[in-house]
Amino acid sequence: MAHYADPSPPRRAQHGYLHSEAIAGFKAGSLSLVMDSVHNFSDELALVFLYLAFVLPQGLSRNLVRSANLFSSVG
Repeated sequence: MAHYADPSPPRRAQHGYLHSEAIAGFKAGSLSLVMDSVHNFSDELALVFLYLAFVLPQGLSRNLVRSANLFSSVG
């Protein structure tokens, strides 16, 4: 599958930012930073579900798109 872009670098960058933001929020006692890290986590899950929906067969992908839409709406 050479024509697909590797999703790893952006996902790793967002995952690292998520952890650093959560740790800084807990250390500083900042509810805003903690909630922003939860928001970023839901965005990350939505991206994972959309990627899986793109690569998996039709029956599974429909449910993953619904899950991705849910996480995107909640976050």
